[in-house]
Amino acid sequence: FELDFTEQYYRNGLEPYDNLREPDNLTPIVPGFSFVRSSPAWHFVNGIRAQTAANLMRISDAGLLIERQAFQSAGYSTDVENLPSTNITFSDASLDPYGVLSTRVTATASAATTLQVNGTGTSSGVGDTAWFLVKKGNGATTGNRFALNNLTSGQPLLNVSFNYDTGQITYNVGTKGARAVPLSNGWWRIELTPPSGISANDGLRAFVGFAGLAAAAGDNFLLSHVQIESTGNATSPIVTTNGAAFDRKAEVVSFDLPASGDFTLVAEAQFRDRVGRQVVASVDDGTVLNRLTVLRDATGAIVLELVDNGNASSFTIAARKAGERRCRIAMAAHEGSVRVSVDGAPAAGLVLARPSGLDRIMLGQDFNGGHLDGEVRRILVLDSAATDADVQKYATLQQPRALADAPLHAHPLQGRFNPNTSNTPTGPTGRQAVVVYGELPCSLLIA
Repeated sequence: FELDFTEQYYRNGLEPYDNLREPDNLTPIVPGFSFVRSSPAWHFVNGIRAQTAANLMRISDAGLLIERQAFQSAGYSTDVENLPSTNITFSDASLDPYGVLSTRVTATASAATTLQVNGTGTSSGVGDTAWFLVKKGNGATTGNRFALNNLTSGQPLLNVSFNYDTGQITYNVGTKGARAVPLSNGWWRIELTPPSGISANDGLRAFVGFAGLAAAAGDNFLLSHVQIESTGNATSPIVTTNGAAFDRKAEVVSFDLPASGDFTLVAEAQFRDRVGRQVVASVDDGTVLNRLTVLRDATGAIVLELVDNGNASSFTIAARKAGERRCRIAMAAHEGSVRVSVDGAPAAGLVLARPSGLDRIMLGQDFNGGHLDGEVRRILVLDSAATDADVQKYATLQQPRALADAPLHAHPLQGRFNPNTSNTPTGPTGRQAVVVYGELPCSLLIA
């Protein structure tokens, strides 16, 4: 079978290509496909922040978003006027890059000024991240102090100054763990991920923009979202508006392997800009004892991990350059060898026994706690081990499907775009974009 989450098509065996979803644009219909996320979740679709109900995929033109579980302990992520503050007033401002109305945060007196976010409930000993969507107000260094403290131990974890014009971060407390990610129209995402100092269930407190120093009356900046989450990197927004924390569950995506013998797996993924173990795909037997996993490790290398009857081995397949976010892997597994190509490089052959009983493919995760925290774009699965030449070809193609073999086929991209409103279709009269697969035997005029 083949799936393209970016274009939302699939094909099972030699059947015609078809829409990835039912006409209601909600229900996955791919044979052998299982998707679970037992909570709603937010993501960005065509530049707009959108919510997806529990157990429904988060799909955009970037692909299928797969993230780990994350506990958002800030109870007011967007209603920032409800956050504890001193010498501050709030007013509506402009839209942020995702179509959400932001808030102008203004100091009211030439005195100590604070805006704080309290996170309680569940912190992680593995990692925690506080992040904020902010924009320059009336000065490059106004509302520029961001800090994170451990409430339980009383320890300051990170405290940084930020220049809205240059994007430069200066550490006042700590030496690493802060990032400034530029967004559109002058907006920034400020991320604070302390490398140490947090244990499970610790309380956290973040200071946003104003962190207790004296500010002149009228000093201001724009704020759209605050988040304190129990992950070692910033994930997608977890929106809270009623003062209650929220636990977004992880996506669990799996397929039945066509056969328990030889197979070929092609997967294209888009990584988030973070370090750590990011799994592209894993083939296992439903236990921790047997699996083949392809991932990007903390150094950025593409690695094949093999677990055979509980015995683990690791093989580096290819290095990755700094800044490379997208990867296409093709893996052919035979009884006595596994061959892998990355981005069209010559197949690397590993003489090793294929673990027994492999019957399931997991996308963006594995039994070892690895997650992609990014998008799976495309996947192709064959019930035979491809040749080295084909493995290299599959890892090179822009899409897994061979266009020359595909019939001319067109279908509406459900829920994509309505030229009348610049939004998704709202009814039977809404125009829909149409994608055509295959070569056209004539000239085509698009008006």
